[in-house]
Amino acid sequence: MPRRKAPTETSGQEAPPLAPTVNVGAGSGAGRKNPICDLIDDKTFARLYEAGLLNEIAVRNLRMKKRFADLKNEADATGIIADLARQYYRSFSQVRKIIYTPSPLDELVSAKKKPRRIKR
Repeated sequence: MPRRKAPTETSGQEAPPLAPTVNVGAGSGAGRKNPICDLIDDKTFARLYEAGLLNEIAVRNLRMKKRFADLKNEADATGIIADLARQYYRSFSQVRKIIYTPSPLDELVSAKKKPRRIKR
């Protein structure tokens, strides 16, 4: 049975913006916007996008994980996950899976924040 396309109309509410965007520098990724400029620099974003490692879903998931990390010291995890589920129009279990399942991009984002120690 073929899958049906999701309806294009929404319930009048817009999905939250991912982040402020900036133009990415020259190269084949020129003209693309970096919606996660607060997480990774423009050059890294352009390289990941060109390699096919970033898409709207990956960016959304990174934003959700960052928001969860920012709020986890202020509130309980269940409440934060429920709020994110409402904000991004996802089920509670989907958000929980996104938050707690590591992705290859998590290491890149965390490496940006804290330098790795070199073993000698």
